[in-house]
Amino acid sequence: MGKRLTGFDYSRPLFYMVTIKCHAGRQALSKIVAPGKCQLNAITRAMVNCIRNFHLGCKAIAPIECFSIMPDHIHLLIRIVEQVGAGLLGDGGRPFIPLRLEAIVGMLMQALEGRYAEVTGLREEVFEASWHDWIVKVEGQLAAFTRYIRENPRRAWLRQENRRYFSQVRRVTFAGREWFAYGNVALLDLLVIEPFKCSRKWAEDGPEWREAVGRAARIGPGGAGAGTFMSPCEKLCGNEIFKAGGALIVLSPEGFGERWHPPRNKEALCARGRMLFLSLWAPQAAKPDNATLYTRCHEMGDVLLGAKSLGTSNTLKSASPKSLASPESASPKITSNTLKSASPKGFAPPKSFAPPKSFAPKKGNDE
Repeated sequence: MGKRLTGFDYSRPLFYMVTIKCHAGRQALSKIVAPGKCQLNAITRAMVNCIRNFHLGCKAIAPIECFSIMPDHIHLLIRIVEQVGAGLLGDGGRPFIPLRLEAIVGMLMQALEGRYAEVTGLREEVFEASWHDWIVKVEGQLAAFTRYIRENPRRAWLRQENRRYFSQVRRVTFAGREWFAYGNVALLDLLVIEPFKCSRKWAEDGPEWREAVGRAARIGPGGAGAGTFMSPCEKLCGNEIFKAGGALIVLSPEGFGERWHPPRNKEALCARGRMLFLSLWAPQAAKPDNATLYTRCHEMGDVLLGAKSLGTSNTLKSASPKSLASPESASPKITSNTLKSASPKGFAPPKSFAPPKSFAPKKGNDE
């Protein structure tokens, strides 16, 4: 899942949203039982205690107050503090080297696996070696990442209990235009939506090609790539996004009606919440010719590239579980209210700033 950002100093005192994922077949870390509620088990309790006390043994970070333990992955908001002088880990006789995020996450994963072994009696690798990070360096991102972590159990419950909601044709407003949508429209709520429009004329492994694939590899949980994914470079980008744990918003040059559905494997991805199809056009009796389809692909790509901001549309903010399971005849229009464009200068949160408290249940709370 994901790659580190090339050339970035991961010891910088910033907030980082980190996602670590379990290997398949491991015991569930928690259970989604209601909107926004996880049922704790012995593993959950041990890991909550480990996360809350981890800063005591790792002076390079502030207390981890915002995190969410899902059945098969964990989201955390880690804040690296200013690291000055030696002795952060108690070995002041050695030359001082600031701890990087890679080392911090590695130690945390090792500690969590230790708790897992204590509870289950199984000594095995719980987490995948690779993990994903988002760097919080733009104004407004900290609140958005915090909200994403806190609402993760709710989104998971919605997918779990309202499959039909994620496999209907609906109408949405996105990037200033009205679209027909099939799949998980909640993807429009993701923190980061990266548009991809790659030319077939780009040389394979050329600078433009590498830049696009590199951006795709950085899109993990909490993000999606948007494009037609038709050119060779776009297809490779789509594969990289999926490998990194992100989702796909696929722009279709052909319209689709109420009974339209994608191939079975894509339909399953929609139901699991990892894919959304969008089209600007209503279905036609006859399939448009290739020239028309080509023009439409460029138009949709240009719409996304020309948008001031994508992501965080809050499409599910006011939706209740009951309304999400509405009959197929009801197709509410979902409107995007994207955030204002981020400051190009970047934003380093002040040292005194602390994010809202964690979604993680308090001790003794079984919900």
